[in-house]
Amino acid sequence: MNTIELMKVMSSPVKAKIVLRLFECSCVNSTVNDLCKDFNLKQPNVSKHFMDLRNKGIVDFLKKGKEIIYFITPEFKKNNDKILSAILERAVKEDIITLHCKKKSIGQAKR
Repeated sequence: MNTIELMKVMSSPVKAKIVLRLFECSCVNSTVNDLCKDFNLKQPNVSKHFMDLRNKGIVDFLKKGKEIIYFITPEFKKNNDKILSAILERAVKEDIITLHCKKKSIGQAKR
């Protein structure tokens, strides 16, 4: 994914919040229902965004019983770690997103 494609994805507020939350909370299981609650969105809307992000190679999932756990793909994380860390830090400062994983600070979001 090149920079322009990343900027297009991050221009969608819902997709940007999903990507930043999964990036920040890579140590925590994230389901569609978790994100629906966190962002006050309806499940079909979040699922649609997940499908788009998955088709772009940004997120993937694992089935764990009846739950589907979403995560940032290792390749996407590796290629975009610095820019996602910078965007996350700025989004927190501008109160666009709140840190969800209380165990982590902004500096620890880098993986």
